[in-house]
Amino acid sequence: MVLATAAIAADQPPARVAVAKVFEKEVAPTASLVGSVVFDQNAGISPEISGLITDQRMIEGTLVRKGDVLVQLNTDFIAKDMVVLNRQIEQNDVRIENVTPWGPFPGT
Repeated sequence: MVLATAAIAADQPPARVAVAKVFEKEVAPTASLVGSVVFDQNAGISPEISGLITDQRMIEGTLVRKGDVLVQLNTDFIAKDMVVLNRQIEQNDVRIENVTPWGPFPGT
């Protein structure tokens, strides 16, 4: 069997070989794919307070980290509530100053 293979190979011309120069190059593999992404985890996001959004700083799909500001809320109503509460605190402080261990001063 070995003799027959050698006899057949002797009758054929040498095989053609392609030759190219070798060079070093960095290659970034890429592939275009079509598909769907399924998430194994979802995060629910909700504000601590309700309000109107005045500025949306992130769009859906953006990678965010803890502490990133996602939206800016309109704080007009909160600011007004804080003014009212601060005035109530001032009034209560005055009432506390007017109280003695024996009760409020006469006429107050």
